Amino acid sequence: MRTSYKPPLTVLKADFEKLSKLADLAGDTPVGRYLEHELERAEVVPETSKPVVRLGSRVRYHDLTRPSPVQITLVMPHEADITEGKVSVLTPVGAALIGLAEGQRITYTMPWGQERTLAVVKIDEPDDA
Repeated sequence: MRTSYKPPLTVLKADFEKLSKLADLAGDTPVGRYLEHELERAEVVPETSKPVVRLGSRVRYHDLTRPSPVQITLVMPHEADITEGKVSVLTPVGAALIGLAEGQRITYTMPWGQERTLAVVKIDEPDDA
């Protein structure tokens, strides 16, 4: 996976620590490398006043290849359950969304070569925020 358009990212320090370990565990996989790359370029902050996509966020985003927006909750891999709309941060969509703010877009290439653009429409902070 590679990113074609790289908007600025903001990642909370607590998420950065968890996600860095996860990227290390994912090893030499396309999504693991992509997540590691995104974390390397992110601004890591202790807290932020603007909503950003983080672990536990409920995110409404528009995949521009689809007719309408989708809502998911971004979670760690062991919490993922697509029937409940819980998507792992270790999926292409999850790794692409982490650190984005409302109104931002990101264009990236899926592991099989298809380019996708996601636009963040709305972010609801996790309950522990």
